[in-house]
Amino acid sequence: MRSITHAFLLFGMCLCCLKQGYGQRVDSVDLISISLRIVGKGTPSYGRDTIPGYFALATLTNTQDTTIHFWVMSCSWPAHNFITSNDSIYFWIPGCDRNIPDKIVLLPHHSVDFYGLFEPSNKKPLPMTVKLGFLYFDSFEDLLDYIVGRNRHQNFNVHWSNSVNIADPLYRYRVN
Repeated sequence: MRSITHAFLLFGMCLCCLKQGYGQRVDSVDLISISLRIVGKGTPSYGRDTIPGYFALATLTNTQDTTIHFWVMSCSWPAHNFITSNDSIYFWIPGCDRNIPDKIVLLPHHSVDFYGLFEPSNKKPLPMTVKLGFLYFDSFEDLLDYIVGRNRHQNFNVHWSNSVNIADPLYRYRVN
């Protein structure tokens, strides 16, 4: 009987170690990487105004050897999940018909692309460079609390992109 108890204890300890060793580490700085590119300049064909902006592509990559997940809103993700390094520019997309919570699951070393537009805010001049920060919400409750303002000032883990020049790359080339 004693050896069965020891076997169960050993099995339970192994399960705990496996769970801790191979689970999603949301506190890790290396959880995701963000690559930012300006892909062109133009005026959106939808819309709120006729201010030209800079079309951008933000690619989030799971840098872990395990699957990760995070929450975004299907339409308002630029407002809730992204921040810019300068208050004279903001990242946005046009509205849509249905803004619902969306859980994004990324397999190890897979990516998700976010397409948006940088525009000037408050009639301030555009900065020369910008970084894009991603607020990582690992639970729907955290995202909801952030949206309704209950925890806006909580220190969420922000993952920053590379710095990009605010310039139109059309008619140029880039070696990757």
